[in-house]
This record gives sequence, C-alpha cells and structure tokens, in this order.
Amino acid sequence: AYMQMIFKELVKSDAIEFNLISQIDKLKETKKLTITFTDDEINKIKRHLKSNHFTFYRYLEIFFHSGSRSTEMFNIKRQDVDIENQRFKVLVKKGKINEEQWRGINKNVLTFWYELYNASETNDYIFSYNFSPGPTKIAARQVSNKWRNYVKLRLGITKNFYKLKTLHTTRVISLYN
Repeated sequence: AYMQMIFKELVKSDAIEFNLISQIDKLKETKKLTITFTDDEINKIKRHLKSNHFTFYRYLEIFFHSGSRSTEMFNIKRQDVDIENQRFKVLVKKGKINEEQWRGINKNVLTFWYELYNASETNDYIFSYNFSPGPTKIAARQVSNKWRNYVKLRLGITKNFYKLKTLHTTRVISLYN
C-alpha cells in the first residue's frame, strides 16, 4: 500500500511514466483461528488487577466497554468528557481522514468515569501516568508493557490485551444478533 502511494505520486509528478506497483498481485493471506479468553481467565485477570493494580484494572474495564483504541483513549482530556450526557469525544484517525466522534459511556463503567473526571483538572488527560488523570500524555505501548508485566508474566496468560475488546464485541453481537 505504501509503495502504491509513492509510485502514484511519482506518476503525478512525471518522474516515471506508469505505476509498476499496480501490476503486482497481492499475496494471499491465511486467516488463523482466533483464540479467545475463557471466562475463568477473564475472572482471574480482573481479580488480580483489581486487587493489585487498580488503575490498570479501571482502564481495562473502561477500554473493554468503550469501542475505542488505546491511542484514542490516551488523547482524551477532561473537556472531551460530557459526564452529564454520558459520552466522551475521541479523535479517530483512519487513513487520510481524522474525525471527531462522540462515544457513549457504558453504564457498567460510569462510576470509573466519574472517578477520573472528578480527579482531573481542566486540561488534564484522563489517562496519564499510571492510567490516572494528569497533564502528561502517555504512549499506547504502556498498555502492552503493563499487560506483559501484570498478566502475561505473573498469571501465565499469553493472550494479548486487544483480544479482550474483540471478545466484548463478539459477545455483544451474539447477544443482540
């Protein structure tokens, strides 16, 4: 895709006559089986995080019910949260388009949102250092670092953090057909 974009620009600027890349066939992909969490694993993770790493547990719960990516969640500031109408604003960056969108706050995690909102200052990020409100934006890799340390290494669960979001979406879809 990146090569296609580069060659397209080269053709536009008359640096080359035609786009060679467009003649290359795409490789076939093999879709692997999706391995999801068992209910026991989810309960074990939640119990461990809630009692030992509460701020990460709170983030996990909010993320699980948000429908957003971590990169979107880490850009949320206090002024992006409309607590009265139970929604928050995210900047969705897909392809060449950036779009602000409102997302609903799930009632199952509303108390966590209240905690974060009330603990933050006007210009604070909702998720800063240690997944608590603060003035500093954190990188999305913080999630995988904490997940590796708190879950993979301590609990021996090898599945990745984003599988939880996939599982939640799958359960909601199957629940409501």
